[in-house]
Amino acid sequence: MKLSRTRNPRLLLLAVVLLAMGVLCLRGISGENRPHLTAWAALRGNSMLPTFPHKCLIELEIGVPFSDLKAGDIVVFYSGDLTEPIVCHRLVTKRGGGWVTKGDGNAKYDYGWVTASNYAARATGNYRNMIIEIDPPNEKP
Repeated sequence: MKLSRTRNPRLLLLAVVLLAMGVLCLRGISGENRPHLTAWAALRGNSMLPTFPHKCLIELEIGVPFSDLKAGDIVVFYSGDLTEPIVCHRLVTKRGGGWVTKGDGNAKYDYGWVTASNYAARATGNYRNMIIEIDPPNEKP
């Protein structure tokens, strides 16, 4: 089965995260006691090389409490940056109420911290080759 193409991978990731959070809310209302939900999201960029290649699908655990995170975990968070609003990077060290992060393929630490308010999900480290096209070529149908 061929999935439809998207021109905005950030929007796709946000949609996956929001959908999964909605499912978690419904589970909480129904009394189901599950620690997290697993979802897949498209990743774009080289900042997590060699862990995750450009244009892969990563497995996410949504609903893992912020307090359960530890150094070395890979997380998805809202950066507040308009050019890259959703980021997937590794937790390096805890400072106060937040975490310093860094992409595995980056030389420098990220600007800003991951806190409970901008944390979205934890990546499992599993990935699959891309089954959808994130950056479709300019082609005529």
